[in-house]
Amino acid sequence: VAPGKCSVTGSVKLATVHKLHNPERRLFDNDRPTVLYNPHFNRALGSWQKWGPQIVSAFANQTQYNLVIAPHIRMFENAGKSARAEFEALSIPGKIIADAGSIASCDMTYTLASDIFLGDVSSQAYEFISNPRPCIFLNAHGVDWEWDKNYAFWHFGDVLTNVERVLPSIETAQLKHFAIYKNAQVLASARALGPDWRLAPERAATDILNRLLEHPAAAGAAVQP
Repeated sequence: VAPGKCSVTGSVKLATVHKLHNPERRLFDNDRPTVLYNPHFNRALGSWQKWGPQIVSAFANQTQYNLVIAPHIRMFENAGKSARAEFEALSIPGKIIADAGSIASCDMTYTLASDIFLGDVSSQAYEFISNPRPCIFLNAHGVDWEWDKNYAFWHFGDVLTNVERVLPSIETAQLKHFAIYKNAQVLASARALGPDWRLAPERAATDILNRLLEHPAAAGAAVQP
């Protein structure tokens, strides 16, 4: 695209969702911290096939945290009703929500309403740290990740190679977030989204208006009923 025809406005989706978010909306009718588990659909990258059942069992047998299991939207894209129903049957009222791909998995309902992110290679980590919070990452395949730019976001929180460390790591996540990881999240968010990403909708609207005003005929056609 020619530079004169291209404008970088920022993430309109992210900024708009933040504007529309109701912070009083609750996922659970209790005051326990909520963990969002967001595994990737690719078996070679994700943690669900190897560690998912153990993670669900660990949360089902404790009373300190709520859990939302909201996999990548492609996890169940070709699954039938029975497979979706089997997955969502993992839900426990007042403790666990298992979502096989409702609109809440796409509109940041879970991302904004959760307190701790638990995932593997999901880009939702960047949406989550737009409001910096504790993150934990699952290295279920023993990836040598520390100098791999594809895993840059794993520097936002502890990286686990043992599924039995999930609950103990969640217990210390808040303290470690402020002591070690928050600054890394703030800097990465600014690099990825821009330091003023919340103004993206206004910036996009202004740019569209200015371009229409540069071409009065197009502007007139745009406002015709």
